[in-house]
Amino acid sequence: MILQVERCSTFWSRACGLLGRVAPAPGRALWIVPCRQVHTCGMTYAIDVVALDRMGAVLDVRTLMPWRIGPWIWRAHSTLELAGGEARQLGIAVGMQPTLQEIASVEVSR
Repeated sequence: MILQVERCSTFWSRACGLLGRVAPAPGRALWIVPCRQVHTCGMTYAIDVVALDRMGAVLDVRTLMPWRIGPWIWRAHSTLELAGGEARQLGIAVGMQPTLQEIASVEVSR
């Protein structure tokens, strides 16, 4: 499976994540590096959160409803944010290693 990702690696782009954006299209995700925990405070839709280790293997997959704080995943190195329900559609599961194709880098500064 290949996921097209937008990489967020600056402080502000990581802090904002999908906040204020529409949900990613099917097969696309926001890749937050580094990241061990995400929140959906201020969001209006649910997202799927996929925690990855340093080698890119999936450690955790869950759906977060708006205004929630996800768990701290100690071994996580990065996190994927997908539209709610997309992880299940794509068959993403713990232990697998999705291929990430970087299509953009999000640089948000304030």
